[in-house]
Amino acid sequence: MFEDLFFDVIFTTAYDSYAIKAIKFSALDYLLKPVSKDDLTAAIEKIEKKQRTISKAQLQMATAVHNKQLPGVIALPTTEGLTFSNINDILFCTADGSYTKMRMSDNHEILLSKTLVMWKNCLANTIFSVPIIPYWST
Repeated sequence: MFEDLFFDVIFTTAYDSYAIKAIKFSALDYLLKPVSKDDLTAAIEKIEKKQRTISKAQLQMATAVHNKQLPGVIALPTTEGLTFSNINDILFCTADGSYTKMRMSDNHEILLSKTLVMWKNCLANTIFSVPIIPYWST
């Protein structure tokens, strides 16, 4: 059993009598077999819409970050929604077309849908604003 669900559940069964249980378990959707293409498409669209929607907690956190109530924290828009990270956990950023890859101190990478220039401006008054002086050895 899961203490906290970190995923959505879509019940799929041949018995409509399980619909009430699906609702009690907060299922995102309920598909009755045989599953029609339209029903499956609608269920997938629900998942995609939910992933694009910012939760109330995320909105409160984003507001706190924006109002500088959480200094040193940055909101990172990812394909899964907003991720909040400490600026000091960012090792470096690299451009990937119109995306940015952000390498974190735990060595994982976050793909962001904003350009490197946008992140450069966003991180301008942080540790990243320290000029980098190139060093050439002879």
